[in-house]
Amino acid sequence: MNSPRGNLPSLVNAIRPAVYEVMDSAPDDLLAASTAQNARRNAELAKTEGPILSEAHAAGRLNAVAGIYEIATGRVTML
Repeated sequence: MNSPRGNLPSLVNAIRPAVYEVMDSAPDDLLAASTAQNARRNAELAKTEGPILSEAHAAGRLNAVAGIYEIATGRVTML
């Protein structure tokens, strides 16, 4: 069996934790719930990843919030 090529494996691995976090709640729409959880996780990571962002967040100069961008409409839904 051939393994997937390109960026797909890294994308799957990046969202996998969010999928597992919402699976127990058995959401009606697993894709939507996973997408929202992934956005929340990444907003939290943005506050602590790397010395520049974590320092700015600790000093109150930076905040990260979660949002979902809908390609079809251009609308951003803040979570």
